[in-house]
Amino acid sequence: SSPLQRCARFSEELAQRLSLPLHLEPGLQELHFGDWEGHSPAQLMDTDAEGLGLFWADPYTFTPPNGEPVINFSARVLDAVQRLHQAYDGERVLVVSHGGVMRLLLAQARGLPREQLLQVVVGHGALLSVQVAAGGLLTEV
Repeated sequence: SSPLQRCARFSEELAQRLSLPLHLEPGLQELHFGDWEGHSPAQLMDTDAEGLGLFWADPYTFTPPNGEPVINFSARVLDAVQRLHQAYDGERVLVVSHGGVMRLLLAQARGLPREQLLQVVVGHGALLSVQVAAGGLLTEV
């Protein structure tokens, strides 16, 4: 699970109820949006419409002010998934994380070009299934 509170709390309760091990993985944290953190898209349209437009067009080429570059976010998340795959090879693992992490994993599994990352739709509380093969190749199941 992501160690951020909104995921960790749910994961801790679920692990306790089902008597399952819990691993908090910092690499599964949401993208850090820097100065945009905590602001809605509507608010950003009022304060930084140009930046928001550039980010939506290709999040890999525009980083929110003082935010985490998506290329770094992508590497961090994929490294975390690879570590989990190595640690739990052959087992089913429930990953509790954030919309951006799920969007990234689905985009990778679908082989989408990077500029389409934000076009991947992930509903609130969505349950997705992704398989990790040798070498880190992701496929949607």
